[in-house]
Amino acid sequence: MSMVGVILAGGKSTRMKQDKALLKLGGVNLLQRQFQLLEKHLGKGNVFVSGERTEFPHVKDTFSGMGPLEGLMSVCRHLLNLGKLKTLLVVPVDMPFMTDSGLNRLINFSSHKAVTKFYGQQLPIVINDALLVLKIIEELKQSTDSVCESNCSFRSLFKKVQIEEIPAEPSRFFININTPEEWNAALP
Repeated sequence: MSMVGVILAGGKSTRMKQDKALLKLGGVNLLQRQFQLLEKHLGKGNVFVSGERTEFPHVKDTFSGMGPLEGLMSVCRHLLNLGKLKTLLVVPVDMPFMTDSGLNRLINFSSHKAVTKFYGQQLPIVINDALLVLKIIEELKQSTDSVCESNCSFRSLFKKVQIEEIPAEPSRFFININTPEEWNAALP
């Protein structure tokens, strides 16, 4: 497959007050769960984790204060240096209820636009033009260095690229875990 998976897992989990990537659901931590899901779809050797996660193929974030776009930028630069910058499937570590069928729809949707995503959602996404997206993230960082946290977001990125939106999955697919309350509410 000509797609590489990126799991955004470099955050500090400040609202959760513990590393949310290590929270367990069904005996498996969230990072391992996402890694297994992406490997199942993309194959072994085609998944990278953003952040310092030494137990996985990972790319350490090179800056701070940019949030998830920093992780994406660091992985893109790494893949570019390896000559492997391709179409990317980008998922956050903290969306544990994504399904095979939903990811299949996203992965297999053919679009010539830079980004494919579910209607009304920020993540997960497929980046069809990773060079363009990397260039825009770098421009966002340079133009907003002093206020990057508010301007370096997926929302800012989406304003600068062409997007293809596909019908969304059921709402459980998009549950994002950021606080202990959200974690407790999401548990079966």
